[in-house]
Amino acid sequence: MVDKFKKELKMKYEKLKTYNNKIIFIFGFIMAILLVIIINLFMTKAKYQVTKSVQIVNGNVNYSLADLNVLALKVQDSKGSENYTLEDEVPIGNYEVNTDKSYCTIGSDTNQLKNIPMEYKNGKVSISISKKGTKCYVFLDIIPNLTPAERVTDLGLTSISSDGCPAEVDPVIESTYSGTGLLCKGQDDYGDTYYFRGAVTNNWVNIGNTYWRIIRINGDGTIRLIYNGTSAGATGVNANYASNVAFNSTHNQAEYVGLKYTIGMRNGNETASTMLNTLNKFYNEYFATGKSLESYVSKLDYNAGFCGDRTSYKNYTGTSEGGGTGTTATWYGGYLRLYGSKQPTFKCLEQSTDLYTTNTAAIGNHALTTAIGLLTSDEVMYAGGVEADNSEYWLCIGEDYWTMTPRLYNNGYAQTFIVSSDGGLTNPNLEYKNIGVRPVINLKADTKFTGEGTTGTPFVVQL
Repeated sequence: MVDKFKKELKMKYEKLKTYNNKIIFIFGFIMAILLVIIINLFMTKAKYQVTKSVQIVNGNVNYSLADLNVLALKVQDSKGSENYTLEDEVPIGNYEVNTDKSYCTIGSDTNQLKNIPMEYKNGKVSISISKKGTKCYVFLDIIPNLTPAERVTDLGLTSISSDGCPAEVDPVIESTYSGTGLLCKGQDDYGDTYYFRGAVTNNWVNIGNTYWRIIRINGDGTIRLIYNGTSAGATGVNANYASNVAFNSTHNQAEYVGLKYTIGMRNGNETASTMLNTLNKFYNEYFATGKSLESYVSKLDYNAGFCGDRTSYKNYTGTSEGGGTGTTATWYGGYLRLYGSKQPTFKCLEQSTDLYTTNTAAIGNHALTTAIGLLTSDEVMYAGGVEADNSEYWLCIGEDYWTMTPRLYNNGYAQTFIVSSDGGLTNPNLEYKNIGVRPVINLKADTKFTGEGTTGTPFVVQL
């Protein structure tokens, strides 16, 4: 009887044990599933919060991982065209997203969403996406380079008076001008150029919290600017980048008037002047990688260049004598234009030797490593300055600063023009150190601006 009872009890225990094992197994299985779901949800949430990047040939499309199923990239065939070509790579050039045509869809919904931010920049398309299953169709338009006349309109400068401007072709400028600011028209190597003259108040530009002023709109549509410090309206030493700089370390040969030169060769480009080293230092402090203006490097133009006219005034009509070398007395073209003919020019008479450009430029002497130069004495004359003092036109800041136009070499002394603290063009020897530096740059013709050009609301360069 007892054995029978023990046997039955044992059987019940085995059944209960089996049942409990089943319960434990089922419970464990359910918990494992729940854990997988929780981890997946967490990973999914994290996944859509972090922007990833996938390489598409020569460009990147940035998006939240696994959100973007299809990307159709269509590029405009030509400026203003309504035809677009489907591309499998992101082009490099002057493009912008056509926000009217570009759109996204989500999942099976065919409604076109126009409110998803898209941007083209430096050969990359960036898309901000927040929902899974998004498909985007991006249309890129070619940004047209503005002509000089179009740039005038774009900046709202059409209301500025041109009455009283010098002649457009072969102007004669014999005296200073300090009257109301003018926007005048002249001719350079590319065609029509528009320049500021007199007591100008609306040519201020902000580039990444550095301040510049527009010298002129070049004939190729690029925009030439001169540095004016780190605060709006700066004058005196605050408008200079540096205040105690020699143009070169010595003055006893004609070649030293060049930003870059080779002794015995007017057009040599092996030795950098003290001034060129200073301009390169400026670039490294502002535009180099990791510096405050790094993101604006793509806005710099490399073709417009900077003219350091070393032609002898005897050849002003164009024939080259190879002057300006060694210890041969030389009066340069800038000397004639200021003191003789009184006819400044925006043209660079010997582009292959005297138009300073980088090695990526299509023209010029390719002597520069950075696309930065200086003002010319001709640009000073157009703006309102001659040899006489004039403290009322916009290029006078109350401090001396260098131009890049040679004056002469004679009796062991080489000289380059400066803008004096009183606004006149004068001529110290090259190694004279108590003179400031105001770098000059050219911006691309497709650069976009906002603002009005005043100190309170300057033009602002858009990235």
